[in-house]
Amino acid sequence: MSDPWAQFLQGLLPLASGRCYAGGMEQSGEQPPVDRPNRSAPSAASNPYASPLASGGPSWSASSPPRRGGVTAVCVLLILLGAMGVLGSLLQVGSMLIAERMQSFAAGVQGPGLSPEAQEIQQRMNERMMDLLRGWRPVFLPLYGVNLVVSGVLVAGAIGVLQRFARGKVLLIVGLWGALGYLLLHTPANLIYAAKSMGIVQEFTPELMRATGPQGDAPPAGAEEVMQTTMMVTRFLAFGWILIWSLGQAAFYLFSIFYLRKRA
Repeated sequence: MSDPWAQFLQGLLPLASGRCYAGGMEQSGEQPPVDRPNRSAPSAASNPYASPLASGGPSWSASSPPRRGGVTAVCVLLILLGAMGVLGSLLQVGSMLIAERMQSFAAGVQGPGLSPEAQEIQQRMNERMMDLLRGWRPVFLPLYGVNLVVSGVLVAGAIGVLQRFARGKVLLIVGLWGALGYLLLHTPANLIYAAKSMGIVQEFTPELMRATGPQGDAPPAGAEEVMQTTMMVTRFLAFGWILIWSLGQAAFYLFSIFYLRKRA
């Protein structure tokens, strides 16, 4: 029998060289296999049904928080107001540019059944209205141009916020301040112009009533007073609508500025 110590040292030599593994000795000079992931098992990155958190990658909620419903509602309303502003400005500019041609066309086509006196009164009233429009055209045309640009900026900025563009919020807030400036200039001018135009209509209404009535007959008692009262009520309603619409827009624009600064 050989020396047991020699046998013990011979058994330690494979262990010292790192070539021993469970189940026997490896005869080749390769390194023992290391732990590697099982390539046959699908990973979380290749599995479309696996949660993003399972693979350790960033989730959508961590990188892009969900948009608030209030921000979406404000942006949609601003897009609608901006689109209305663009369309309204184009229509106003077009109507002011072709107003004289429309008046010339209307002068050549008088209403049926009007007496020459009524046609003459109608012509004088239209001329007064056209003179008023010519005087205010240099004021309104630049204002409508500003409104066209501001409304376009509102639409672009609101879409940018909804799409989460980098400069969308800044662009929208600039458009909101521009819209407030436009309202501050346009509302007083609109009120003055409406008062002057309604004053012209109110001035010529009694003459038209007498000219369009039966020849030689005076208008019924109290008819002129009723017409004047109706004109006054119409004026106040028109002024009220202008003020309510302008103040409502201004309040919403201010609210949108402070709300978007905090929430968007």
